[in-house]
Amino acid sequence: MRPERLMNEGTTPQHPPRNSGRPEDASIVFSYYRYRRIFESLEDLYYEIDSEERIRVLSPSCYRLTGWKPEELIGMPVRYVYVDPKERDRILATLQRDGFTDNFITRLRRKDGTIVPVSINARLTHDEQGEPDGVSGMIRDITKILTTEQRLKESEAKFRTLAEACPFGILIYQNDRWVYANPAAERISGFRLEELVGNVFWDMVHPEDKALVMERGKARQRGENPQNTYELRIFDKNGMLKWVLLTGITIQYQGEPAGLIAVIDITERKRIEQEREAYKEQLHRSQKLESVGLLAGGIAHDLNNLLQPMMGYCELLLLDPSLGDRTRRYIQKFMETSEKAKDLVRRLMDFGMNQHLDIQPVNLNRIIRNFIDLIHRSLREDIRIITDLDESVARILADPGQVEQVIMNLAVNAQDAMPQGGTLILRTHPADVTETDFLPPDALIGETAVRMTVCDTGVGMDAETCARIFDPFFTTKEMGKGTGLGLAMVYGIVTRHGGRIRVRSEVGKGTMFDIDWPAALPVEEPHPSAFEGGGEPESLIGGTETILLAEDDESVREFAANLIQRLGYRVLSASSPESCLELARSETTIDLLLTDVIMPEMSGKRLHEHVAVLHPAIRVLYMSGHPEETIRKHGILTKDAALIQKPFTLHSLASRIREVLDGGSNGRQDHVSSSSSVSSLGPTDSYSRKTV
Repeated sequence: MRPERLMNEGTTPQHPPRNSGRPEDASIVFSYYRYRRIFESLEDLYYEIDSEERIRVLSPSCYRLTGWKPEELIGMPVRYVYVDPKERDRILATLQRDGFTDNFITRLRRKDGTIVPVSINARLTHDEQGEPDGVSGMIRDITKILTTEQRLKESEAKFRTLAEACPFGILIYQNDRWVYANPAAERISGFRLEELVGNVFWDMVHPEDKALVMERGKARQRGENPQNTYELRIFDKNGMLKWVLLTGITIQYQGEPAGLIAVIDITERKRIEQEREAYKEQLHRSQKLESVGLLAGGIAHDLNNLLQPMMGYCELLLLDPSLGDRTRRYIQKFMETSEKAKDLVRRLMDFGMNQHLDIQPVNLNRIIRNFIDLIHRSLREDIRIITDLDESVARILADPGQVEQVIMNLAVNAQDAMPQGGTLILRTHPADVTETDFLPPDALIGETAVRMTVCDTGVGMDAETCARIFDPFFTTKEMGKGTGLGLAMVYGIVTRHGGRIRVRSEVGKGTMFDIDWPAALPVEEPHPSAFEGGGEPESLIGGTETILLAEDDESVREFAANLIQRLGYRVLSASSPESCLELARSETTIDLLLTDVIMPEMSGKRLHEHVAVLHPAIRVLYMSGHPEETIRKHGILTKDAALIQKPFTLHSLASRIREVLDGGSNGRQDHVSSSSSVSSLGPTDSYSRKTV
């Protein structure tokens, strides 16, 4: 028996069933009250409509849904509560066709005139003979559902608008597959959405980062929340490597855990960071080179102080006419060795410090021959070096130290290109100045040039690498393995000399560098010096003035004092600035202060200032084993101060002293001297210039 049949029309039976004590009556009474409780507690509205489309039964929830009490609507035509009568006709048509309808969405009019959206379920009812006698069903208020759906739609619309306008990629993956990607993700990856969707989400990840991405991605798909921000590398559709910053969270997507990630392309940022690191490395390298330069300067100073008396005394010995030929040859050999030591110090200074260009006509073949031993010692033993030098080539206009640096940088570059060993070839020959594939393209090297070719049997380079090989900080080596400055320095040195350079290479076939150096005009080779060729020494110009010598190195001071006395000058020798000032106070006339630039207690410049207070007309000549450019660059001496570099020769010191005393440098002419020729070296009381 249906529950509605247990009660009269409406919701409240006039008389509940009586219990006569028979079992069947007790069952009816029990069912009545059970169904009544269910009926009255229904959240949705239960209804019945008779065959004439009038409302026959309504549950108590009618009041909550429509604002009408059930008894107010019982007997009313059902069309009275529909907002749109056509929707009633659609329900009836469906019922006549199918006998039921589920979740029919329509609107009903409440008692206060407001509209409520509802979902209607309807079934045809039949009497006891099985004939249709009306309709029954449930009506549910779907206001909250529609509001939620509307909010969801608005939220989805906002998300879609945000995602599509977002400058960074937004993607969703589930079950190891991409299920959503916004336009920015398409731009970053190079794949269209339809190409991404369905693909495994870690396929585009760099192999070294794939394990990390898989681990965290699978954890999110399990509903976990691993670390949500990290950097990784991907390959786009074109195979280009890109760096991305990924931020991921775990979400529910279609009822299952999924990963929602935001991806920002940081490739450019990484490039800038790498350049910044390269600049930092370059700064560190520059500071290191500066430190090496300072160290080299200190070493050079000490070496020059050692070389000075050795070379000076040898010169003095060579002036002795009674010297035997064999002894003279021995001394000359000693002088030649000392000159090589002096040249070694100069090379150390050239490599450790940024020296100015000392352009002069030089023999390129001779530079290579003299430098080849240092190259052999600098490269690995599995590198074979071959030279092919054309003896007919002209001399070039260049700084020898800078040419050596070009050769060394190219040799080291060749070594790096031959990790398993190989052959390095250095060749010289006349250049074809009409060729046009050199850099810089507008180089003006003149009508003649000398070509230096440096080639190796290494791994070679492709065309793209060759095009960038001279760019500063460009390197094909791993991070931390190279600065990218070696070939850039080569290019800079060559162009500063007015030369030009080109590189030719193929992968697996080695590399060849051609450098065209401007040729010097033909001139006669300089004559060898006395100790090099054994010729007659030139005349030495001396004098009788008083010279105050300040030098803290005992061996240099003793040699200089001896030499100056041999030139005829009166010498006052001091081992420190303090003792020098004591001598200056005790003397009435001092013509020249010959002082070391750097001394422990006081600089030579400061010493001259104090002595000049006592002797205003005094002139000064500075000595130093440090590079002249360094001394003047750091303000230790002014640009016009007279300076002689250690180790100096007998002739250079004699000439420089006379130049300063005669007013050629650092001061006015204070003394007018007549010149005379003397035949021997030794002290004299005459106030005249000596020629030896």
